[in-house]
Amino acid sequence: LTSTTSCGTDAETVVVNYQPCVLPTVNITSPVSNGLTVTNANFNLTALIQNTNNGQGIAVKLNNTAITNYSFNATTGVLQANVSLAPGLNTFVITATTACGTDSKTVTITT
Repeated sequence: LTSTTSCGTDAETVVVNYQPCVLPTVNITSPVSNGLTVTNANFNLTALIQNTNNGQGIAVKLNNTAITNYSFNATTGVLQANVSLAPGLNTFVITATTACGTDSKTVTITT
């Protein structure tokens, strides 16, 4: 921006770096299919979560109860949780939220 008057000229430069807001993505990788039936109550839930702020804003629930003992690798985006399944239907919900938005995936397993 340049302005010139009879007294002189002044100029200012501003640089704007645009970075598009990218939504987080959640992909459950284990179990590989919804509605899986297993006989062992011990299960390793795995998901790939991308576009998060180093794992901030991730929530994991099993049967509507928060799971807090999961691990998240911010470099690879892999989330893992070793859980004990209840007899019958077990519903997992994984949610990732950032300033750009939210993605959530649900999967069920029957024991």
